[in-house]
Formats: sequence, C-alpha cells, structure tokens
Amino acid sequence: MKTSCQIQSVILRRAGPRRADHGMAIIVVLVLVSIILLYLAASARTLHLLGRELKQVERQQVHRLLSAGQSTNALTLTNTFTSLSGTNTHGPDHRH
Repeated sequence: MKTSCQIQSVILRRAGPRRADHGMAIIVVLVLVSIILLYLAASARTLHLLGRELKQVERQQVHRLLSAGQSTNALTLTNTFTSLSGTNTHGPDHRH
C-alpha cells in the first residue's frame, strides 16, 4: 500500500507542470492583450490626426470657395452694370 506521503508527491508532480502551463497561458494572454491595446492606441492616434487634417482641408476649401464666390459676384455685378449702361435713353426696345 502507498503511504500518504507517496500519494502527495505523485499529486505534486502532476500539479507542477499544470501550474507552469497555467502561468505560461497567462503570459501569452497578457502579451496578446498588450498587442491588441497597442493596435487600438495606434488606430486612435491615426483617427485623431486624420480628423485634424480633415478640418484643415475643410477650412482651406471654405476659404477658397468664399474668395471664389466674391470674385464671381464682382464679375456678375460688373456685367449687369455694363448691360444696363448699354441701353439707350429711349428704352431697350427702341432701335436707331
């Protein structure tokens, strides 16, 4: 018959490698979680930088369109005044 001391040593020998496996599994999981967190942080930073760049491009487009709109309005007003000043004093339907 086996003594209780022999049974405990058999149990400890079987439990030893399992504990090492559990410790290794925890390390692997922690490494994987760390890699995922690094990817998330990099993605968040990239999204932040893209948002800033998008705002800058939007400001430039608005500025460009406002300045183009002002010059277009000036040309329209100039053409309107030119066509009105080209009419004779007798009215637009009167011909010479």
